[in-house]
Amino acid sequence: MKILDIAWKDLLRSARSLFALGMMVVIPLLITGLIYFAFGGLTTQSGPVELPPLAVVVANQDRPPAGAPDLGSSLATFLNDARMLDWLQVSEVDGPTEARSAVDRQAAGAAVIIPPDFTKALLAPGGQSTLVLLQDPTLTVGPAVLEMLLGQFVDGVSGASIALTVVGTQMTAHGATLDIAAQQQLAL
Repeated sequence: MKILDIAWKDLLRSARSLFALGMMVVIPLLITGLIYFAFGGLTTQSGPVELPPLAVVVANQDRPPAGAPDLGSSLATFLNDARMLDWLQVSEVDGPTEARSAVDRQAAGAAVIIPPDFTKALLAPGGQSTLVLLQDPTLTVGPAVLEMLLGQFVDGVSGASIALTVVGTQMTAHGATLDIAAQQQLAL
């Protein structure tokens, strides 16, 4: 009981001290208010942030092996998704020279160059291929989002390839085979 009495006495003494009240209440509110105004708390717009439009040119040089899906065309289709049409404006060009020229002339903010071995390398176990992403150096957000989209596509294809390899190995171990239609269904 004595401990509660002592705590109550100290609390009353602190509540009577203007310095203590200032440090406990006024200063934290003042610092919070300053940070709020310093970072534009009242001047920011409400609602979702919209990305500025990004013109992208795609130079698809992919030559898929016979019977393999055309991953270069699939990548171009992926970038032309209806959900991205507001900010990602994709067009195709004939070759890497045209793609580089479009970025140099600032006719496009970014260019994606798909190499000739793209499908073959991604479908081969342990295969690697390099997509080339060129961007206007004055742009930051749009090309960064485009790079993430390219990574998402390649990761999805790689994941499907790994899944097909594992399922094929397991089926072979049990004396079964996986036909082409079943492989395509599994990859999807």
